Parts: sequence; structure tokens; C-alpha cells
Amino acid sequence: MMDATQMQDTDKKNKYDCYENGRFCGRIWSAPIIFSPPELKERLDSFRLEGRKIADLKLVGLNYCLSYDHLEALLLKDTDGAEQEIDYEKHIGLYAEIDEPMLIRFEDGDVLEILEETDGEHLVSMNSIPWEIKAGTNLPNIDASAFFKDCIGRTITAVELHICDLSERENYFQPLNASENQTDFVKYIVLRFDDGNGLRFSGWLDFCNVDYIDHNNNFIEKTFREISSAFFNLDEIINDMLNDEC
Repeated sequence: MMDATQMQDTDKKNKYDCYENGRFCGRIWSAPIIFSPPELKERLDSFRLEGRKIADLKLVGLNYCLSYDHLEALLLKDTDGAEQEIDYEKHIGLYAEIDEPMLIRFEDGDVLEILEETDGEHLVSMNSIPWEIKAGTNLPNIDASAFFKDCIGRTITAVELHICDLSERENYFQPLNASENQTDFVKYIVLRFDDGNGLRFSGWLDFCNVDYIDHNNNFIEKTFREISSAFFNLDEIINDMLNDEC
């Protein structure tokens, strides 16, 4: 006979979207695209995020801004000799550029799934994507629980919606999904923590930017040495950089 916790876990699994072969697919994800500020606020309020403590984080897919080519440009430095070396003291912002959701698991087992499709278009859901989901496009290169480890154990004290006039929206190539009387949009969402820092989510082109920010909304940085353990296959990456003849 199952106890209360097992029954709760089973109930959550029964509510997951059905992904073929355990791989993420945006067409299957049940989260609606929300552009209206009141609709977004209502949906986020329904999740009762304030007071929840973060237990774990996951990036379903690739963090593009720290892919191989970007890392090579950031980290390789010339020495007095002919060879190059890795700059382990290089400061790197704790941010991600993704096109598949970020998952945030709370102490009670609930999981928030969040993604921005473009400037002001938000997708958020709760307990719709299984934690074990695999990438649908490009394999992940970052262990988010290590990269954003300072977020773990933090409690959400506020969900901030930063609203701008519709005229400030960057349209790019996507159609505008606004009602006739809509005059503003949510530029970005911030999950503010009990230490004043936060995670900020915003759209750019068809990517979602996830930024770890301080109480003044400035990027938080760490040295590559401090975050290197968050990279999958790090030894292979460094070896390729140092032996790349191109």
C-alpha cells in the first residue's frame, strides 16, 4: 500500500504531458503562450511560488552562450611561448541562453517549467514535464544545479513582472500576439529570493535568457575555476581547445 508521498508522486506523474521516447517537444508541451500581463500574473499566482524553497534546477537543453565556440573565445589566452592556455580566472556571468525549458524543483517535489519564446511571450507550467526529460534539440552542456548552485536552498519571496509599453517591444520576425486594447507587455520575469538575488527570464529572438542577478539587477559573475565543475565533459572540451589546429 502506498503512503501519502508515493500517492502524491504518482498523481504528479499521471499529469505529465506525454513525450515520445522521453524527449522534449515544444508542440507537445501543454503550457500556453501568454502575452497579456494580467493573464501571466494570474497564471503565476496560481502556482503560489512565494514561500517555496528551491531544491534543484535543470536545463533541458543546451546553454548556447557557453557552447564550445563561445567558451573557446572566452577562455583561451596567449602565453609567452607558442602555446595557448585556459584562463581559469576569467570572470563569466551566470546566465544561460536556451530554447528548451528550465525546470525548477521545489522542496515539496513540485516542478516549475519556464521558457520565453520571444520578447514578451511567456510559457510557464507546473508538473507538466518529467524531471528525467531528455533534450529534444541539442544536448545540454551545463549541470544547472552546479552552475546556479547558489539558488539552491533559497526561498522565493516575490515574483516580479517588469512591464513595458508595447511600443518598446522588439518585434524581430515573430507576429505580435496582442489583443486590440493591449498597451503593455511583460519584458521579463524575476523570481526574487530571500537573499535579494534572483533569476531573471526574458526573451530574445527565439531564445530565452536566464540571468542570475543581484539585488540591483546586475549580473552575478564567477571565475571559470569556480564554475568549471558545472560543465559536462569538461576534460574533453579543454583538450579539444588546447589541441585545435584550426
